Parts: sequence; structure tokens; C-alpha cells
Amino acid sequence: MAKPNSAAGIAGFLAKPPTPPRSPRADDLGGVPEDPGAVATVPARPESVDGKPVPQGAGINKFVDASALPIAQALSDGREPTLEDCEQQIVVVTNQWLIAAADALARIHDGELWRQAKGIIYDSWKGYLQHRHNMSPQRAHQLMKARRSAAAVAPVAQSEIKEGHTRVLEKIFEQVGQSDLLPDEAAAKAACRKVWMTAAGQSGRPSAAALERAAVREGYIAAPTEDRKPPALPPADPPAWQRVAPAVAVAQDLGTLKALMEDAPAKGFEVAFYFMRAAHEMANDLGDQGRKTLEQAVMDGELPDKLDF
Repeated sequence: MAKPNSAAGIAGFLAKPPTPPRSPRADDLGGVPEDPGAVATVPARPESVDGKPVPQGAGINKFVDASALPIAQALSDGREPTLEDCEQQIVVVTNQWLIAAADALARIHDGELWRQAKGIIYDSWKGYLQHRHNMSPQRAHQLMKARRSAAAVAPVAQSEIKEGHTRVLEKIFEQVGQSDLLPDEAAAKAACRKVWMTAAGQSGRPSAAALERAAVREGYIAAPTEDRKPPALPPADPPAWQRVAPAVAVAQDLGTLKALMEDAPAKGFEVAFYFMRAAHEMANDLGDQGRKTLEQAVMDGELPDKLDF
């Protein structure tokens, strides 16, 4: 069963018929090791980054040490674990999985350890990955490339580090030695943490786009040469798009939609119902390819991994 917070869970939600609108109730308004030969560890959580205190609960000092995880720490303090403890444990273990898996894959690949597999002889790295881990070489490469930047921000991250995040942060490492701001990798790691904390803001959940904007503002990377544009619309039926375009513009204007919920809650619930019904129908029409596109958008951090209702 797909978890409600996962991309598959969101796709499943869209595949369910929406509930008709109801009248609003009162409560509705209310890292990898720096030394390749060292034991894998995530750096200890710093007390501050660029003068800003690091939030309590961010990162962890020992790599997958059960006694150092938030739930165990709460029990050792003589109290029952809170929702925050449990959620932070999910974040810590998820981020450490990304770093640890990437580190292991890099060691297997770089040292050709896959040739030492017992019981079967693999002719290639690709064959090993597909047989032992049901993974493509492209996917393994994505994970290995993400490990450096993921390890850099893990000590200060209060939310899951996604590959969309690491693709932005890798641009900072690519600038090492190119400017006075980034003379070496240590400076790049510090820059990644500063950018993460700046982009995270009050929510603690930065998007990939927010990370890129913060990195550009700090002068670590150059601004994109061209604005991001939505995918080109298929030319098959321009009149249909012309009829739909105004509704898309409304859906993108979250400020106006939130104002509608405050000023006319009943109408807001009605609008939400029609959007949900349309999403349900379109998800069914898009099928597997639509769900894959949605999952990739969540993985890249462009869509939330939670739907709060």
C-alpha cells in the first residue's frame, strides 16, 4: 500500500473520485566521509551557519546509530516521543539512506567490487545493478552524484533532501576555484548549508527553485540564462487550450484562491471540488505515464510530498 505522503500516494489520491462540496464548519476557518577510506559518517550538526542558529533536531551526529535517533533520545530523556520526534526520525533516516546508498554504490563501482559477487559472475556493472538491486546505471549515477551535496546539508536539514535539491547544490561545487567566494570544497559545503537554511526559511522545507534563487542571490552561481518555461503545449487542439487557459491561470494564483476561502468559504469549497474532480478525471486519462510524471515532479521538489486537508 502506498504511503499517503509519497508520490504514489498522491497519484492514488487523484485517482479517487472527490467528495462533493459541503458547507464549511467553524474549524475549517480557524554525509559521505571526506576521506574515502573512512567509516561513513554524517558531520555533526553545527551550532550555527553564517551567524544563524541551526534548528534543534536537524541532522544527527552518528550514522544510523539507533541510540542517537530522535525517538531513542526522547525515551532516554524519560518522555514519550512526540510527533516532531517521529517525523524528524523519518527525515534523518531517509537522508542518511540517500548518503549511505550513494556511498556504497560509488565504492562498488569505483573499485569494481561487483566482480567479487559470490554465486554468479556478472559481465558488466549494468548487469550487476539490474540483477542485484533492480536498478539502472542511470539511477545509480543519479544517486552517486547526489551524495556530495546531500552530505553537505544533512547536518542542518529538517526535511527530506531530494535529488532535485542536490542538482542545484552541485552547481555550487562546480564553481569551486572559480571565484573568491568558493576557494575550496570546504567553502562550497559551507555555502550549501547557508543556501539551504536561507531557502528553508520558516517552513524548513525548501524547494529546488528556492535553493537556486538563494544561491544566485548569494553570488555562488550565475542566474539561469533563460527563464524556465512550462512544457510546450501540443499543437493538436489549440481551441481547447484557449478554453482551459483561464482556469489554469486561476489554479496558479494561490493568493487569490486563499483570499476566496477567507471571504467566501462556501464558494472556495465549491471551486476546490471542481478542481479535484478535474484532477481525478485527468489522472485516469493520463494513466501510468501521468503518474510517472507526477512522481518525478515530487522527487524533484517541484510538488509537495504531502497534501494537507
